[in-house]
Formats: sequence, C-alpha cells, structure tokens
Amino acid sequence: MSAARLAILMTLLFATGCYKTVRIPNPNQGAPPVITIQAFVPGAACDIQANTSVTSRVPVPRGCQFTLGGVANSPGGVKSLNLTIWQNSKVLYQVSNTNTPDTSGNVPTGISIPGTNGSGGIGPNPMLVTVSEGVNLSQNTSPVLVEATSTNFNNMSTSIAVTYGGITCRNPHPECLYCEYQVSCSNKPTPPGCYWAPCTK
Repeated sequence: MSAARLAILMTLLFATGCYKTVRIPNPNQGAPPVITIQAFVPGAACDIQANTSVTSRVPVPRGCQFTLGGVANSPGGVKSLNLTIWQNSKVLYQVSNTNTPDTSGNVPTGISIPGTNGSGGIGPNPMLVTVSEGVNLSQNTSPVLVEATSTNFNNMSTSIAVTYGGITCRNPHPECLYCEYQVSCSNKPTPPGCYWAPCTK
C-alpha cells in the first residue's frame, strides 16, 4: 500500500473514532442512524466540502480527484451501512459493512466504510473518483452520486443521496472553479443537458 493510500485511509479511520458499545434499546427508544458522507482530497489539490449528512449537491472544481467514505452513528447502535457510488449511470463502488452484537449482547454505536476490498466489503483500497466538468454546452459533465443507507438494530433506517459536481458552465469566467447549480433534474447522474447554470466566481 502506498504512503498516500495509507494516509487517506488512516484519516478516514481516525475521523470515525472508536465506537462505544451499548445495549439495544426498546423499539420506541431507538433513533435512526445519522449518515455522514466524507470526501478527502489527496494533497489538498482542490477544495470541496469534507462532510455531508443530508441529501444535497456539493460543488466540485473541474478535474478534482478525491476519495469517498462514510460513517453512521446512533446512540442505540448501528447495524449496517451501505454505500453505492455512481458515475455516468454506472456503479463505481458498492460496499457494505455490518455490526453484530458481542457476547454480552452489546452493539457498537457507529459503523464506517473507509475503503473497499474490491468485492463488496470494506478494505484498504480508497474509493477514488474524479469529477471532470465541461466548460461549455458541447462538453459533458460527470457528476458522482453517493447513495447511502444505514439501519439500526430496531430496523429503523436512514437514506441520503449526495451528488458531487454535475454542472456545466455557460460562458465561464476565467477565475471560476465551479458553477452554482440552479436546476436538479434527478438524483442520479443524467446525460448532458440536464444541469445548466451561469458561472460565478
């Protein structure tokens, strides 16, 4: 494993913290997990929002390459977390992680997916993506969509969808790094022509 890969994964792992274990609460006392999608830029080569916990769109500078991961937390324990990462209507990564009760019946209050093993489980390989946005109407966009679902031990679930990039500029300003969006046609990547907006500094 390269030093850069190790640094990225260690950052993700330390960001999740060490989860305490608790007894599974009664169903009426449980709380759905809170999911956070994490984006890390190797070498700080571009500037994007690091943590996102709601369905939203995150502006991304053209050509930005970054890794993605996710965590979920609930005070009554988290059973599972599933991430699917799309680009150009294709699945780039699909990873799941699951917690089980220990011998005392306690469960962890959090769960993380810092990387992939290439076979659907967590592992040492970063989930690396690149958003290459066009700069005029004739060029394609390549937004990245992260769909995440997490469930607690009372079968209460939370789902979010975070889109990174996906805007093509009209007459971009030379100093513009990305375009603010005005229209969102779908929560999945779509063919060029869906997302248009004036470019701003």
